[in-house]
Amino acid sequence: MRSLPTIAAVAASLALACSQGGDAAPSLTMPSRAGHAQRWFPIVAGTPHATATCDDCHGAFDTFAKYDCIHCHTGDHADEAALATRHGAVPGFQFASEACYGCHQSGVGVDHAKLFPIVAGTAHATAGCAECHVDPANRRTLGCAGCHDHEQAAMATAHAAVPDYAFDSARCVRCHAEAQVDRVAAHLPFGIASGLKHSGSRAACLTCHPATRADKAWAADFAVKDCLACHGDTETTSHHTQISGYAWATEACIRCHPTGVN
Repeated sequence: MRSLPTIAAVAASLALACSQGGDAAPSLTMPSRAGHAQRWFPIVAGTPHATATCDDCHGAFDTFAKYDCIHCHTGDHADEAALATRHGAVPGFQFASEACYGCHQSGVGVDHAKLFPIVAGTAHATAGCAECHVDPANRRTLGCAGCHDHEQAAMATAHAAVPDYAFDSARCVRCHAEAQVDRVAAHLPFGIASGLKHSGSRAACLTCHPATRADKAWAADFAVKDCLACHGDTETTSHHTQISGYAWATEACIRCHPTGVN
């Protein structure tokens, strides 16, 4: 049996480590700040909660499985009315620690406007967080294909003129990063409507626009075009032997064929 002085010394070291919130705590009783960030919540230097101690978040409970986001610090977080106002565009908002962690697992706020439009007046203004973000552990896992009236058969019909269409959430935001609906008939002056040279199987959106955006790495950059994936060098060059200044380059293709026809 351990002596009382030994137990007291261990308890004192644990209390000191917890109060300091540092990385020197015994590994069997408390994770380092880096370990805490990897497994649960970021509290390392440079993050908003870098100065938080164990008791700040867990002190009111007898288990570390419980935490308090509401009263552990001051400001808007402790003001239910203020938080409700800030989350006015978040259906189902709750003034509860579990709800805080569910949406802010990185410990920071979310400027959703930079990601996807959900403000009043947009198509997804009434969508709740959990409707689109179906995996609480990974906010990048989306549920576009099932969270609202995108019934698979109806979507297949609506995308009949899009040969690379797929009933897949990642593909949805790849082409509709701003929640926009681009019509085939509006793809002008370069026509891809039925009956035109680049219609049907030759109108694959992501074949002609393979690049992704700098601000949204998951979204197609429709400003960037690629003609060369379909029009090979040898064949295309053989058709332009009489064209002065010809170059096998997308920019040259678009400059001479802005409507997609000869």
